[in-house]
Amino acid sequence: MAEKQTIQKASPTKDISSKTVFKNPVLYCQFLRNYVNHPLLKNVQPEDIEDCTDRFVSYFGVEFQADTIKRVHIRDKKQDFEFYLISLIEHKSKVDYNVVVQLLKYMACIWAEYEKQFGIEYKDKVKNKSFRYPPIIPIVYYEGTDTWTAPMHLKERIFMHEVFADYIPDFTYFLVKNHDFSNEELLNRNDEMSLIMLLNKIQNVNDFCEFQALSTEEINDIVKKSPEAVIDILVMVVQALCTKLNVSKEDTDKCMEKVRTRNMGYLWENMEKIDIQEERRLALQARAEANQARAEADVARAEADVARAEADIARAEADQAQAELVRVKAEANQTKTEFVEAKKELQAENERLKALLEAYGISQD
Repeated sequence: MAEKQTIQKASPTKDISSKTVFKNPVLYCQFLRNYVNHPLLKNVQPEDIEDCTDRFVSYFGVEFQADTIKRVHIRDKKQDFEFYLISLIEHKSKVDYNVVVQLLKYMACIWAEYEKQFGIEYKDKVKNKSFRYPPIIPIVYYEGTDTWTAPMHLKERIFMHEVFADYIPDFTYFLVKNHDFSNEELLNRNDEMSLIMLLNKIQNVNDFCEFQALSTEEINDIVKKSPEAVIDILVMVVQALCTKLNVSKEDTDKCMEKVRTRNMGYLWENMEKIDIQEERRLALQARAEANQARAEADVARAEADVARAEADIARAEADQAQAELVRVKAEANQTKTEFVEAKKELQAENERLKALLEAYGISQD
């Protein structure tokens, strides 16, 4: 299926975390083993991981924005059987109240694709009573600092789910909250995925100082035998973090070189001071100025509305005055007409009186 990616605006660190990191089988295995509490995943290895994300980029008109979809092969030596499950990881930097519905869409498409491929390979066996769909573990990886308050069950997003419970499909998802783990806990996991999570925790000056206080030897020990592909990812993560911290290009290049030489314990040593607080102050100032500009624009629009209203009133008053003038003129014309009529009647009366006086021989003098 042709790849059709959905473009999302995001910080460089998010892009690295959600796409590149989880596409690497070594890092993916570390994440499943250490952070997804399921016994069948405790011994999963990189060779057990098969990436099938691209297959579901667009399916049945559903735009997939999920970070990673993996086929995980499970081998149970005690019971001598093998099967696979699907792990679906969705990365969030903010609380998303509709994530459970989003996951349901993805899961339905994954099962539909599995049914389609199974039917191609085994034909009518997909209709047999014994046919089963693979299990799916939906996982939400959350890096935000706010409390995760989104529903953990699908039914919580359905109106009157208590009344219609028998007709509503329901499931939950596994939530991995990055900030629930202390720096010491992550460092003690002693793997590259936990190191990346440590880097992704840096959101402010306190986080930065806490990372600098960690054991340099333990950090270097983590990357001492890292595969080159994992080192490449760590380089990108550090580069993205330096960009977020507004580190100079020269110092960023030095940091990246330290990662490549597996000397991450001294990542920011001898580097120009990183003033995150100043950057935050400038960002707040910029937002305040933007808010003031918007407020001034709102005031200008309000004043324009008042001016238009006053102009409307003036026009209305002018129209009223014009109407009054027309009315007065009409009354004046009516009065003039009545005066002319009265004058004619008076002249006629005078003529009749004059005729009577002449008839009786009475002098008008």
